[in-house]
Amino acid sequence: MAETVFQQTFRPLLKERVRYAFDRGGGLRYRSVSSMAVLSLALAPFSLLTAFSWLTHFIPMVAIALALGAKYRIHRRPDVLVGSRIATAGLLLTLVLWSVGTAGLIYLQMKEVPHGYTPIGFEMLAPPNPGAENPIPPDIEKLDGEKVYIKGHMYPGRQSIGLKSFLLVPTVAHCKFCASQIPAHEIVQVELVADLTTDYTSAPTGVGGRLRVDKDVAKGKKFGHLYKVEADYIR
Repeated sequence: MAETVFQQTFRPLLKERVRYAFDRGGGLRYRSVSSMAVLSLALAPFSLLTAFSWLTHFIPMVAIALALGAKYRIHRRPDVLVGSRIATAGLLLTLVLWSVGTAGLIYLQMKEVPHGYTPIGFEMLAPPNPGAENPIPPDIEKLDGEKVYIKGHMYPGRQSIGLKSFLLVPTVAHCKFCASQIPAHEIVQVELVADLTTDYTSAPTGVGGRLRVDKDVAKGKKFGHLYKVEADYIR
């Protein structure tokens, strides 16, 4: 009975090897299921990963491209390919899960960033052009003195408990002896204001506070860090 239910429910969708008669001669032939359609349907569930990072949004794009490509090829070669329903299922499932994932990501980001703070990322701190005379991007220069929120990882130092200041870097790959190898725009000095303190952690850390851009460092007039955040919020 289970085999009968499987055949009636899933086989028409997942195994569309349809036998049909030739227009001439009455011979029998099989058409193949489009591999692109199958791949699109298999990739569709992974669209939910978009809820965790903007970097994963290429997954539904690939699934949609496969589904549309499959439908185009099936339309052009109906005598040798089938699987239009599979491609449609992959397309619809991808769109639904992509929408759900994107909505979840936006909600989490809105919940994470405190009200009144502008979210920025380390990629926004990069110089506008390699070797540019002014390494500070115009959009970041406009935020000088404004409240921002940035997320990264604590750079390991000598002290690990009761920190009043630390360096924030984009990844945990940086060791405590390689500070000189980190690009200047990938280091943000964090100073906790008032009686706020924290302990070192290797987990992602978000800080919010007033952004300070040191133009003298940018011009090479003194040594130090280009960016500093006077943080009144940390999580």
